[in-house]
Amino acid sequence: MQQFQTQCNSCKRHYVVTGEPGQTIHAVCPYCGAQGVVVTPMAVQKEKKKSKPGRPFYWKVTLVFLTVATVLFVGLLAAYFILKGISQ
Repeated sequence: MQQFQTQCNSCKRHYVVTGEPGQTIHAVCPYCGAQGVVVTPMAVQKEKKKSKPGRPFYWKVTLVFLTVATVLFVGLLAAYFILKGISQ
C-alpha cells in the first residue's frame, strides 16, 4: 500500500489517501466531509539508461592535438607553395 496526496474538489484542501497504484478509491474529505473519487497514478518503472562509456581524457587530448597539428601542417604547406610560386 502506498499513500497518495489529493485535493478536495469542494474545500480545496489537501489530504492523503492510501491505496495501490492504478486503483480507483472512493474517498471522503476529512475536513469538509465531501465525497470524491481518486484515481491513483500507475507505478512508474525506471528505465536504465543505456549509455556508452565515455572515452578517457587522454583520448580527447590526443584527438585535439592531431587535429591542430594536421591543420597547421596543411596551412604551412600551402604557404610554402604560394611563396615559392611568388618568388619565381
